[in-house]
Amino acid sequence: MTESFESFFDETHEALAELARIAPEAAATLRVLVAELTDPRVHGFGVDPDAAWMLQSAAQDLRGLEDSAGTLRSAADKLRGLEDSANTLRDAAEELAGSAHLIEQLTYAAKQLRSARGDY
Repeated sequence: MTESFESFFDETHEALAELARIAPEAAATLRVLVAELTDPRVHGFGVDPDAAWMLQSAAQDLRGLEDSAGTLRSAADKLRGLEDSANTLRDAAEELAGSAHLIEQLTYAAKQLRSARGDY
């Protein structure tokens, strides 16, 4: 982006130099306008090197995403509605978490029944 901007800036100054030969007052007016338009304090032109590095890094990290986009889309479609089941699954897990004691009681009761029947 910086190179493109610098190229535009150079071409504009060349064009203004040619215009100055024909119409010096018009060229002077346009130079003021171009200077104002290209002032980074006014319009924020130029690229922060840190921001450029972050953009480049993000682009590299996302390279190849188009290859897996279809797979991701398919997975998302298959998981649609999962949020509706999540609460039910959580509630069931919480109920099962409290059943460890119940399982011990049932195991003990089964042993007592076998013992009472004479099954060892």
